[in-house]
Amino acid sequence: MSQSVWRWIRSIFSRGGSDQFDAIKPDVEKLLATPVDSDADRDAVDEQVVAVLERLNDEINRIRRAAKGYPKRGGMAATDWMEGVGFADLSCALYEHFERSGWLQRAENASALWAKAVLAVCSHYHHMVGPAMLANADCQERLGNVDRATHMYRAVVGDFEFLLDDYTEGETVELDEDSRTAIESLDTAVSRLLELEPAAPDTSKLERLRARTGTALGRT
Repeated sequence: MSQSVWRWIRSIFSRGGSDQFDAIKPDVEKLLATPVDSDADRDAVDEQVVAVLERLNDEINRIRRAAKGYPKRGGMAATDWMEGVGFADLSCALYEHFERSGWLQRAENASALWAKAVLAVCSHYHHMVGPAMLANADCQERLGNVDRATHMYRAVVGDFEFLLDDYTEGETVELDEDSRTAIESLDTAVSRLLELEPAAPDTSKLERLRARTGTALGRT
């Protein structure tokens, strides 16, 4: 799915979506308009933040159950798919709001929901999965949860490595926007693993992989 199609789908929900989406969207928008830069700001709104995150989590879990392993295990209802996209968009917006304000704990919470929603409905679109997974892994890393972050970076590498199969090592290629985003996600995951686990048994493999992503991205 191209970024233009993704933006078109998101625009549908900006005008109004399902009953469930429309019920929670105003509360998310209210939080997005609320400053959370200071401890006092955060204390004043944290109860509402937690309530909205819990509602999003409930809806995303409902979508995950409806997906039943989509797309590997069959299709899913178009309305459920669209709702999943909408909830991913809301979670992403909250993550970006909290991240800009430096509220790391809530940024992690929101990024986890973003990743969960994207994986439920768009797991086969690597340019969508990558940024969501990396956002949560980065939060985990900064919170001191290095094992969890490492696990997520390795999941990205494991799922994304095949994306380089179409490129000859050392070949310079023209990447479309979606492919570039996906390979940049792989490159970031590899780089973080090399930083966090410099003595890992697969360090040499990761270094070769990073050289290949660098070539594909025009870095070398």
